[in-house]
Amino acid sequence: MNISLDSPEKFANEFFQEYMLGGFGSKNKTDIEILVFNLLKKYSSLKDKTSQQDLSLALRIPLSKVSRLCYEANLRYSNELSFTESIKPILLEAHFNVENNRVRFAVEDKYLRLQLHAKMKEIHGFADSSFNSEVVSISITDFTEFYTSVFPDEAKKLADRLQTAIKEPKTVHSSFAANLSTYLKQLSTDGSIQVLSGITLQVILKALFLL
Repeated sequence: MNISLDSPEKFANEFFQEYMLGGFGSKNKTDIEILVFNLLKKYSSLKDKTSQQDLSLALRIPLSKVSRLCYEANLRYSNELSFTESIKPILLEAHFNVENNRVRFAVEDKYLRLQLHAKMKEIHGFADSSFNSEVVSISITDFTEFYTSVFPDEAKKLADRLQTAIKEPKTVHSSFAANLSTYLKQLSTDGSIQVLSGITLQVILKALFLL
């Protein structure tokens, strides 16, 4: 386990202060694990790791445990400032998917997702994670308002990133449809399947949301 402390003195002092709250020995094993995990995220080489998968590999513990520790540590020790600081690198590195006037991107951390949902409500917006719990879907309007409040000087960069992320469904789908059509016709020519009529092929493509 190659983890180094950037500030051993701060780590030790904060651990001591938190450990003694409520009296010596009042914290159980789970409390201590959450405390140490939080301090490692603050004062060690782990602070630069935004991926829970990376944390799992560095700590040599299951991803499910990392997810739980992140959530518990954030609930106990996070504040408004730390949310902003935590969400920034995620948004800066996020791979945006823009389709049907909505922006989709991944947020692994459950606490940050819930905070993001709460922030959307504050601006009378809505964030949806019903399709995939780790993916957040927000309307372009709501997302732009939130993003520019976190990055007030980067509105132009955001516009460029969203424009780049916008899918070209007709081009992509037409190309795929053409390839599928060629493939199916080749199969029918080879005698692998019966010849498909144009109507049948159209039904297949519609079923795949290609037309």
